[in-house]
Amino acid sequence: MTVGDPYAPQQPPRKSHVVRWIFGGVAIFLLALCIFGTAYNFTKAARDSGGQPVLVLPSDDATSAAPKPTVPSIGDGVWAIGGDVKPGRYRLAVAPENGCYWAITRDDAGQDIVANDLPTGGHPQVTLKKGQFFTTRDCGTWTLLK
Repeated sequence: MTVGDPYAPQQPPRKSHVVRWIFGGVAIFLLALCIFGTAYNFTKAARDSGGQPVLVLPSDDATSAAPKPTVPSIGDGVWAIGGDVKPGRYRLAVAPENGCYWAITRDDAGQDIVANDLPTGGHPQVTLKKGQFFTTRDCGTWTLLK
């Protein structure tokens, strides 16, 4: 065989660059799967009643199981005193207009009314105790007095 012989057996072209790209792509995919699979734990058990997946983020501290923090102001809705909001005395920031309604009840269905009102002016105040429920509709924002 001579050096420039065109009829000499030749080695097939090297495909190492293709193999590198395949292994590199698989390695990046697996790394991304490990990172995002750990950060976003989608489990079959963590689904709401509508069948939609719920995002569960891992936590490093033990305080994540604590109840949600209470807020110092109240808007429209039904609020559990001691759970959703802090007990205390609340006042409307702005004078209510026609259509404002509030009620303090012993149950979240609003059946056992302790007090209620349809104020049309001034700055009404309510004292909310732990275990009660407060319903407010079209009144504006109630703020906790200190």
